[in-house]
Amino acid sequence: MEILGPSEINVFDEINYVVGIKNNGNFRLDDLKLIFHYPKGTIVDSGSEIREMRLGSLYPGEEKNISFKGRIVGKEGEIKIAKATLIFRPKDLKSFYESNTTFSAKIEKSPLGFDLDLPLKTEPGKAVQFDINYFSNIDYSIPDLGFQLDYPDGFEFKSSNPSTLDPSQFDVGLLNKGEGGRISINGEISGDVGESKIFKVIMGVWNNGSFIPIKEISRGVKLVNPSLYVVQEINNNPQYVASPGDLLHYVITVRN
Repeated sequence: MEILGPSEINVFDEINYVVGIKNNGNFRLDDLKLIFHYPKGTIVDSGSEIREMRLGSLYPGEEKNISFKGRIVGKEGEIKIAKATLIFRPKDLKSFYESNTTFSAKIEKSPLGFDLDLPLKTEPGKAVQFDINYFSNIDYSIPDLGFQLDYPDGFEFKSSNPSTLDPSQFDVGLLNKGEGGRISINGEISGDVGESKIFKVIMGVWNNGSFIPIKEISRGVKLVNPSLYVVQEINNNPQYVASPGDLLHYVITVRN
């Protein structure tokens, strides 16, 4: 028994695994049951990553080939392993026997990408905004795309566009070929001057209730002393609220 397939794949490629079985013995094999395990994270039309098939009997010298199709999801450089198990009973025997084989394929690249637009420096306690830009060059509509975020200590989430109930998770849903989008997040960072705050974003898809990572980006923001101080007052009040007809006197103070 062996599994045939491509040794190098791309994310969301549809892979056709072929399990080949041949009886090289002199006796008939009965009650064959084939159990095929797709690589973890494979998107399968049936929804299950495990397929079981009854194959009946296999006579001496007889061969059978069974195909299993699915779309591979994972990170670049990740090794995806498919496994096949064959359970059978030789003719006139009551005992069952088992044969196993595996097949490995490496994910070369992902045409699905994103970047994290984050300022390199900011001041402690100052409002900060960063964007997650994502895009697809895959000739396939991606279902249930999502992002998981890991914020640094001292970051206080304020708002986002689109809005979310859970600031650490954004669900995009269906993403068609050539489409993209942006997630904007606003908040404040507190901490000591000179400290670096690391933001981590993972892009992936939801499949059967599990989140499968595709790409990951970590970026740091350094907390620095303000190099320029600017404040504006109107009529000697930094929070002045004007009324129609008021005479407004602006004072802008700048300090290096």
